[in-house]
Amino acid sequence: MNTAKYLRIFILLIFTALICYGCASDKPASEPLVIPEELKTIRVVYGWDATDVLENAGCEGIRMETINLSAKKTDPFIIQRRAAELKADVAQVIFDDDVRFWLCGKAKDKEDVADLPRIRVGELIGTVGGFEGNDIIVNGKDAIGIKAPIGRALIVDVKGGEYVYLQSTFPMQTVVKCKLISGDRKLIKKGQKVYLKP
Repeated sequence: MNTAKYLRIFILLIFTALICYGCASDKPASEPLVIPEELKTIRVVYGWDATDVLENAGCEGIRMETINLSAKKTDPFIIQRRAAELKADVAQVIFDDDVRFWLCGKAKDKEDVADLPRIRVGELIGTVGGFEGNDIIVNGKDAIGIKAPIGRALIVDVKGGEYVYLQSTFPMQTVVKCKLISGDRKLIKKGQKVYLKP
């Protein structure tokens, strides 16, 4: 009799855990933040790799600072605001809290700078290839299907500081069919770069 009681409690706990997990997984993805108008001209880029692109484009390094990025919880645009104070138009996040500010207004290769991603993104895996009904097709190189398995979140850089989030639904060798999970589908255009979401 004692065993049956414990078995019922165990089953009840498992059932409750499954219900709670289902509730948590049904939550919609949060909308990406929209950059305020006065800060839209300031580009935030990530990683050491951006240094070569910025230098080769003719950007001028203004200064490097340590910024408490944990403050982004209260002010998600703390980096852009500091860049505006320094009259910089590019902020490069190098390490967790180290940010280098650049002036690229007179850069000779502004297109190279414009191609640097504005948010922390993963590997560039392809470009938007087109649309099939509700599906968004992402074209990539060999093994894109391995890098973006079913359920993997992807980020489309739709320019102007806005991003659209996709989810892989049908990966193939060089193409991945995706569904929209967050953002405005109308902003997605053929040829836009697609990154893995880190």
